[in-house]
Amino acid sequence: MKKLIISLLAFLSCLVSSAGQEGRDVRFFYGLEWGYSAVVLISYHYNYTDPEDGYRVDVKGIDPNYHSNGMLYLRTGLEFARHLSASLNLGWQGIKQDTRIIPVFLRECYHFNENRDRGALIYLSQGIGLHKDKQYLSFLGQFGGGYRIALSHKNSMDLLLGLQLCTDAPKVPSRENGSYIPNEFIRSSKACYGAINLGISISF
Repeated sequence: MKKLIISLLAFLSCLVSSAGQEGRDVRFFYGLEWGYSAVVLISYHYNYTDPEDGYRVDVKGIDPNYHSNGMLYLRTGLEFARHLSASLNLGWQGIKQDTRIIPVFLRECYHFNENRDRGALIYLSQGIGLHKDKQYLSFLGQFGGGYRIALSHKNSMDLLLGLQLCTDAPKVPSRENGSYIPNEFIRSSKACYGAINLGISISF
């Protein structure tokens, strides 16, 4: 965790240095983002030993799976070019039913007009998700677009729509009675959730 944050801060520092060398107007900003995330697809691969008969079971598939989640991020970053910005994001987010993470990720944005002007934008995010109840790091990736509304010379609001992928190591459901396979019988549990995100971001 500490190494990741240091690496992201080092990356932002490099952007500042690069922009300064080229004489660009660098501006730091901070903000808040909140929104709605709808999981629509799950890809999974479970491998375990059946507790009853001792046979090895390997199950994989891709299924539609709808579930509503919320998300809340604190953001800090910089505008290091007329059309480019990057931010470090930390917050709270649901990724499926009864599963929540603390996301830490870097987001890069390209603004078709200048950063502080009204106009369309696209973004790419990548990072990790920390789990409170298990020692597993989720990979979190987002891609999308939106529209920036200039509230003042320095303040703005972004309306965002994007796609998200997030990995997990979930409990393995039993085929028999709707319960879960005990952890000592699980060899591997991998899942990836596909979601559609709607968000509002305020920057100062």
